[in-house]
Amino acid sequence: KNKLGPVAVDGGSVLRNGNNFIVKVKEGNRCVLAVYIQKPNGKIEFGLSKTYKIVHLEDPFPLIGGVKSDSIIAKHELLGINSMYAKMTRFNKTTEIKIISFEMQVFMDTLEVNYKSMGERFSPEMRRYMQQLKPGVPLNFTQIICQMPNGTPRKLTDMKLFVDCSPRCVSAKE
Repeated sequence: KNKLGPVAVDGGSVLRNGNNFIVKVKEGNRCVLAVYIQKPNGKIEFGLSKTYKIVHLEDPFPLIGGVKSDSIIAKHELLGINSMYAKMTRFNKTTEIKIISFEMQVFMDTLEVNYKSMGERFSPEMRRYMQQLKPGVPLNFTQIICQMPNGTPRKLTDMKLFVDCSPRCVSAKE
């Protein structure tokens, strides 16, 4: 009786766990999966190959009140929103994803200060800093961790916001 032999993919790697295979493809729009069989005499022969279309999935990205990184947000809106979330679009479906922790990195004179938040809401220290914020000072959010729909945590890209302290500013939302 023939047995399953090696499984290979061009432009990637295959990890076998029992009868399950995890295929990771690094780049491109197509890949070819090749399956080999082992004959009863021990000889390995080509079994079959199949071409698959590769779908590149968008990574989740952080937002504050619908405002993306490298954008301007009004100070009064920032303080009113008081939280961060993430969005992800996959297969034409947009999902809102919960943030489980993040840090806000700021500079006071020449000193770097990091405020931490466990959860999606701004910590009291973050809010105090935001209330005293001077015009032209950016807010840097780092170490942003979200909880993916399958329950696993994922680190997101850092986020930088420019805060407009004027009373009439309206934020540029997504």
